[in-house]
Amino acid sequence: MTDSRRWQAWTRQGFGDYAYERRGESKKNLPFDQHFLMGLVAPRPLLRMEGREDEWANPEGTSCTFLATQPIYDFLGAQTCNGIHFRKGGHEFSEVDRAALARFAEWHLFGVEPDRSFSRLVLAPASLPGFIDWDAPNA
Repeated sequence: MTDSRRWQAWTRQGFGDYAYERRGESKKNLPFDQHFLMGLVAPRPLLRMEGREDEWANPEGTSCTFLATQPIYDFLGAQTCNGIHFRKGGHEFSEVDRAALARFAEWHLFGVEPDRSFSRLVLAPASLPGFIDWDAPNA
């Protein structure tokens, strides 16, 4: 996503200067990762949806951001508001995705119990790399 010619809808020109290691300054210039931004949504409901074979969206990375965001939701008492949904397939928004989004919204807006889990990962958490070097404070 650091190539602004390819991802102009997502980033602005020069973003790659901050996202890539450059003279050892990238952590100083861009000292946060995607789960920090997702954590800003908390405690409001957040649903990530993608295909298990979607190499563009990176299901493993999405699983990592879900797990990294969960302590924030836990701390705010909104454990079930952090959601994730994987379907079979690649990079698209399908009828399966639309139905999952509707169930998630009905659950959080109207209290309708969902017919599926919104915390099931593609990979077992033990197979994901150790990536969180922080923990939420205890209330």
